[in-house]
Amino acid sequence: KALFPPPPSRPWARARRAATMAASDGEAHLLGCSRSVAPPPGLGCLALGTGVGFGMSDFTGSVIDPNTRMGSRTLALNGVPLSGAPYRGIYERWLDLPTARGKRVQDLMSQPFANMNRPWQYPWVSLVLGRRGIELAEAAHDVPELGGSGLGPEAEAEARAPAVRAYAEQWLHFLHTQFIPQLCNGRKNCAERIAF
Repeated sequence: KALFPPPPSRPWARARRAATMAASDGEAHLLGCSRSVAPPPGLGCLALGTGVGFGMSDFTGSVIDPNTRMGSRTLALNGVPLSGAPYRGIYERWLDLPTARGKRVQDLMSQPFANMNRPWQYPWVSLVLGRRGIELAEAAHDVPELGGSGLGPEAEAEARAPAVRAYAEQWLHFLHTQFIPQLCNGRKNCAERIAF
């Protein structure tokens, strides 16, 4: 089933939609946007934060409910919800850089994440593409963290460019090797467009 954006004249429907907001970050953003404007059909909404949330509208523009059997299959990568789907990414290339041999990278990779003591042994979408992914890019390229350099905005942007570029390339890799083949494959409910 899909959740239809209710018209303002039906308060019971508005309450139902508000209660659904806690489902996941991606769905929450998609539903939040639908309070003003109905999402277009086939919109995949990726929410970046500590991890990666995902929500999608169906072929009519209604938000797909991940708690239904069809919805859980529609929003999955290899049968697993997108945020927890296995994904190795291309970050291992960064670890071969001379700048990646320092303590900063080792410390970051040894930190627990999502209740896992050694998260990088079995990487998944939220680890590699969420906040920890950009942190690893920063450490491996030995660039300052955002706002932590003491440089002006332009100098800091230039200093951070290698890490930002690497992180963007990792996202492109994910979209081309995982997301597009599995969620944009011409089925009834497929992502025809993406929003971050």
